Amino acid sequence: ASEPSPADQATNVSTSPQLSVLTSDLDEDVMAVTFYDASNDSVIDTVEGAASGTRPSVTWAGLDYEVQYSWYVKVSDAINPEVTSDTWTFTTVAAVDTTPPYTSGHDPAKGATGAIDTNIVVHVLDDADGVDIDTIAMTVEGASVTPVITGTPADYTLTYDPPADFAYLQVVDVTVDASDLASLGNAMTQDAYSFTTTEAEVLMGIEFVAGWNTFSTPIALDSCCDTWGKFSTISGILQT
Repeated sequence: ASEPSPADQATNVSTSPQLSVLTSDLDEDVMAVTFYDASNDSVIDTVEGAASGTRPSVTWAGLDYEVQYSWYVKVSDAINPEVTSDTWTFTTVAAVDTTPPYTSGHDPAKGATGAIDTNIVVHVLDDADGVDIDTIAMTVEGASVTPVITGTPADYTLTYDPPADFAYLQVVDVTVDASDLASLGNAMTQDAYSFTTTEAEVLMGIEFVAGWNTFSTPIALDSCCDTWGKFSTISGILQT
């Protein structure tokens, strides 16, 4: 047997390759061709009745990615004993990355409330070939923005510093898109989320009269509150 397929030392071979050899017999007898796994001499499969000059083949299924395998054949006919071929090797193809990037570490968190003036931070990660930095896109309130990107393709950190403070009690919408570096360029499902800024504080002055001493101090009250009613019934407190 000769002219193996896959060829000796072949690379990027399927994980379920078809093995074949070219047979020859001077007497033109039909042959039995048995294919073997050279790592343990176990039988892969046998082809009976192979004619001289043909290419009997079998499928070696279920191999692992990026592994070198070795194989050989034994050929026999009704008259001649088994003849063992050379041993040939091949390496299977690398695994195909089909998993897209994903996001994590949102700050402010998704759905957060009471956020104060802050940067927007989010991580874009990929567990295989890595994130393609050129595909990262971010919007804030529907407008495309350019965050500062640091880190590595396995974990990029996006930091966006808004040029102006958001309004009080504003619902801020954010989206993030990205693809990975795999040959097929797996695109993540858009990460769309929001957070809500804090409400305004109202400052009022309170004058305390105690005996002959008078002092005043500002206090902060939530805008939702009655800024004077809560204190108007307390003796000795005057609104300023």
